[in-house]
Amino acid sequence: MIKITELNLNIPKNYNLYLPKLNDITNGVNEGELVIIAARPGCGKTSLMVHLSAYLQLIDKTEFYSLEMTNSELLLRFKKLFKINKLTNL
Repeated sequence: MIKITELNLNIPKNYNLYLPKLNDITNGVNEGELVIIAARPGCGKTSLMVHLSAYLQLIDKTEFYSLEMTNSELLLRFKKLFKINKLTNL
């Protein structure tokens, strides 16, 4: 016989996003998922992902990759958005 608590061990975590409309559409982000944001240039893809990754980093470990920007450009974006003087914690 399998206990109900044993069944819950293999269920991935689900993280709600801080944007209610996006959360309703996507039903949040599940642990281990690869999320790809795609749109035309200048639509705010990087800004959205910087905010989402910073929010999710408060909850759990996240990884953030960009095929359009270098590491130094992304760090500068984090610095500007969150008014960080030193980038040692990123």
